[in-house]
Amino acid sequence: MTDIIITIMAGTCLVWMFLVLGFVVYTYKDAQSRGMSGLAWALVVFFLPILGFIIYLIARRSKKRLPQPYQTGRPQVVYREKEIIKEVVKIKCPYCGSLVDQGLETCPNCGAPL
Repeated sequence: MTDIIITIMAGTCLVWMFLVLGFVVYTYKDAQSRGMSGLAWALVVFFLPILGFIIYLIARRSKKRLPQPYQTGRPQVVYREKEIIKEVVKIKCPYCGSLVDQGLETCPNCGAPL
């Protein structure tokens, strides 16, 4: 009879130990994800298992979530324009004096060859 009682007590202690360990690990990870001190809260839950866990659940901060963009039923398509900057060198026409792009062969103003 005492062997059964000892086995039940050992099993109960083992289950309690894993339960407390689960509370401690959950509290540590959850506190870290919320920007709180995970180690401090894990120690509180370790030394005051049920009460510490309840206090943590009450005192924890809400998770910071990024605002979600407005979603319609269709997937969103984003078009991006690429700006191409071209360097243009201008030269003076020797006949009329107007500024002309360097790559041209004749002046658009007077028609003279460049």
